[in-house]
Formats: sequence, C-alpha cells, structure tokens
Amino acid sequence: MKIKLNQMQMRRKCVLKKLLAGKCTNKEAAMELDLCKDYIRTLKRKYKKYGDSILVHGNTGRKPSTMLRQSEVDRILEIKELVNAGGKKVYDRITFAHFTRKLAENYGIRHDHHTIGKILKAHGYKSIQSRRAKKVARVHESRPRKEKMGTLLQGDGTPFDWFGDGKQYCLHGFIDDATKIPTGLYMTKNECAFGYYESLRQTLIKYGKPKVLYVDGLSVFFETREPTIAEQLAGTEAKTQFAKAMDELGVEMIRANTPQAKGRIERFWTTVQQILPVELKEHNITTIEEANAFLPEFIEYYSRHFSESAQGFDWRPLADYEKTCLAKILSVKVERTTDNGCVFSLKNYLFKAHGAPRQKIVIHLSVQDGIYGITKKGKRVEIEIFDEDSSGNLMPQVWKDLIDEYFFKDAKMKYRAPYRKAG
Repeated sequence: MKIKLNQMQMRRKCVLKKLLAGKCTNKEAAMELDLCKDYIRTLKRKYKKYGDSILVHGNTGRKPSTMLRQSEVDRILEIKELVNAGGKKVYDRITFAHFTRKLAENYGIRHDHHTIGKILKAHGYKSIQSRRAKKVARVHESRPRKEKMGTLLQGDGTPFDWFGDGKQYCLHGFIDDATKIPTGLYMTKNECAFGYYESLRQTLIKYGKPKVLYVDGLSVFFETREPTIAEQLAGTEAKTQFAKAMDELGVEMIRANTPQAKGRIERFWTTVQQILPVELKEHNITTIEEANAFLPEFIEYYSRHFSESAQGFDWRPLADYEKTCLAKILSVKVERTTDNGCVFSLKNYLFKAHGAPRQKIVIHLSVQDGIYGITKKGKRVEIEIFDEDSSGNLMPQVWKDLIDEYFFKDAKMKYRAPYRKAG
C-alpha cells in the first residue's frame, strides 16, 4: 500500500536516500534535518528495513483514546438545553468552566473545561466569559493578600439582574482578604444599611470579629456631614451608626477611595454575577426571600471551588455581652426626650415610652427586635405607638416605615456609580 507523506516527511525521505547512497555523512544529514547524529543512525537503520512506513507516526489516522463518544456528546448538548420548572433554560448563560463543574457534580460527566468548550463551540455555543484587553501599563499595583483569615474583610454591594427578569437587586457581602471566602451575603431591593448589617451579622456569628473592614466611601460607613459645634468642642469626629457599632465591637474601618483599591471584591462580584444566576435558576429560585435562604449554600459552593489557603486565623471571638446584645449593637440609635406623659416624637410619629416621663432615652431600632428604648441607667423601656394601631399586623405600619427609612433607604452616594461587569 502506497503511503502518503507530507512535506516534512518527504524532506526526511530525500535526506535518508542521499545518506544511504553515500552522498552525505551522518553529520551532514543531522545538520540538514536539525536532528542529533544518534537519531539519524536510528532512522537510517529503520528505513533500510521498513521503508517509508517509519516516517509516519503510528497513531496517524486513529481516533484518540480520550475522544468522547457521540452518545456522550449528545448527552452534554442535551444538558446544555435543560429547562427548569419555570420554563427557563438553566445553562443558557454560563461559562464553560462553570458548566464543566456542573457536569461533573450533577451528572458524573468528568472532562476538563477545554474539552467541553471545544464541543460547545463546535455546536455554536459561546461562553459568557468576557476578556478585557490587556493594558500596556498597570494602573493599580496589586496588593499581596493578607496571610491570616480574619485580618481584613473587604465589603461592598453590587446591583444585578440575578433572576433574569429585568429587575436589579443588590447583593451585599464581605469577603476575607486572605482566602477570598465570602463570610456573609445578603440581598435586598437596593444597596442599604440593612444589607450590610445583616451580611456582617452572619460573619460575626459564624467566624467572630475581624480586625479591619475595608469599605468604600458609602454614607452607611462614613459620615458625609460636617461635625456639629458640640462635636468640634469635644474634639470628636462625626460618625455614622455603622461606624459607632464597629467602635463598640473594636473593629477598625478603612476607607477605599477607588474601586481598584478593593479589587478583590470587585473581581469576586464578576465571578458571582456569572455563576449565581445559574445556581438560582437551577434551584428554581425567583424571589429575594428564597435567594437569601439559599445564599449560605452558595457560599459553601463558592468556597469549595475558589478559596485560597491561609496561614492561620485572626478572628476574635465575640464576648458574652456581644453575643446576647448583637441585635442591639447592630441597630440604629436615636436619642429622644420624653414629656410628662412619656411621649416623644420620631420622624413625625408620636410614641410612648412606658414608665419613662421627662427622661432622655436612647431609641433602638432593629429589624430583629423592633423598637425599644434604653434609659441613662440602662433600663429597657418598651415603646408603643401613641395612637392605637388597629391594622392587625404583627408589626405596625409606622414601625415598618421607620425601618424602611433607617435601614432600607437607598444608601448609594450620588457620585458613586454602581459596579458593572465588563462586557
């Protein structure tokens, strides 16, 4: 059978024929083919015995042993088109790497993402992974990760269309700088104080207190108003309720002046925006409440695939007082003075502080505990709306209005554009 040779193989054949005819030496043949003399001697000996067949690799024309069977390719394509109970394609917007993990975890199909990517590309699919053009000069030099878990947490929130319904909701979170593990995640309608309070509460309960929080200039974290005359005379700076809570817990806050300064959590959001919507569709989750119930499971999934190792821990345990009064610490505090009838005004609503006439009391407003007061002597005072509420709701609408005002009001500053994924 005549063997078909390519250009390189024909060149080797010509040189070997010259060598066998005595028209060149082993050294000259080695130089011409860019091979060592020992290999030239081997080729010369084999060519004498087997002819042109030694110039063709033995696997030529054979299918690789690792090549996927057509039935397996069909199964992969079938899974790619999977539709959930809500009628949406589960894996329509997914990176090839994420889809490869889902194939291995959920369907037992184990191949590297390059192989899966080639199959999907050959059938017209594209990965949603976007690549930024490489910059000639680095604008912001990367800071080394902290060595220990709990030394520094980066905090931020990102609005995104998580449910694929055209509506954007804000996911708040803190990630550990050393391990990239999200320590707490919470979703609300917009970026607000409660989203940060709740994601931090998750962190404190699960891990303990970090040394430093690294956050941006959002008005939740840093006061934007000028200090009052009393604060100037006392030599104190104006602080937000969140900052005062961190002082009480002994957690330092550092302000990041640019998104690049806290680049790890910005890159974290890029990854989460790619994989969380797929996980939500896969679990038929379509509401904020369902998403918040699922997020602890998502944190475990993310940590399993993307976390880094750390050289120890810097978490500090919560004191017994902090454990029992965590809702109190993470609450909005407003000082008011009651009249002879124990009544005070808050945001144009009248409240009664039982048993506290003509006293200065600190009003605590908490989503977990509702509204109550603390006197200067540390006595807890129950508070109710001065006019009877006949709505029959578990929480009076007035309280809901106050909670919306203090916790859920959009906290985004005018100059700060929301973070968006490139592409």
